[in-house]
Amino acid sequence: TLEATGLTRATGPERPLLAQAFAALTQKSGLHSFYQHNAWNGKYFIETDIAHLPFIGTLAAVSNRLFYQSLNILGDIESYHIVLVLIASIGVYVVSRFTYELTGSLFGSFVAGLSLALFPIYFAESHFNFKDPVQSVFYAGAVWQLWRWVRKNSYILLALAALFAGLALAVKWNIGFLPFIIFPWLISIRKTDTFRRWWQPKRILAGIILAGSGIALFLVA
Repeated sequence: TLEATGLTRATGPERPLLAQAFAALTQKSGLHSFYQHNAWNGKYFIETDIAHLPFIGTLAAVSNRLFYQSLNILGDIESYHIVLVLIASIGVYVVSRFTYELTGSLFGSFVAGLSLALFPIYFAESHFNFKDPVQSVFYAGAVWQLWRWVRKNSYILLALAALFAGLALAVKWNIGFLPFIIFPWLISIRKTDTFRRWWQPKRILAGIILAGSGIALFLVA
């Protein structure tokens, strides 16, 4: 039974999706999120859920505090999910821009971005899934910036790649598979002029060390 596990059954307003109904219950103390109820505290997840890091959950909580509890311009649940929609929009931009840089075609860029935006599972889950769509955006961003780094050999682009990789790592561990994409690609272009211009082992090693250190500091902070 629930009592035997030491957990508490969640209670709240009958229709928690209606912000006004929940606000009526908290008039004396101001607006509070449904998920601030003690039954939804983080004890259970801290003790049992170690699969994912809380970065996106933290952003969503900040968004709820700002847009719902402070400004009251979005509903309780909607203020959590707006973060996901915004990040998903960044993903559409990344795919569109990456496609344009690869092909030089505005039409191809438009089709690529629209295809992602309207892809059913991406469109749907970007409204409620706190992990997979967000991870796909940061993952794509890391691939994009690493590709640009090899082309232009700029530390700024490597720093952007590290930023995307750090954000992805703060969501899920899937970014660990990135080398399995990048290394085969580098091998496939090893005889090109682009690769020869980029291939400066000492400079590359120094950049990777700095980027890795930045990612580690981000996760610790």
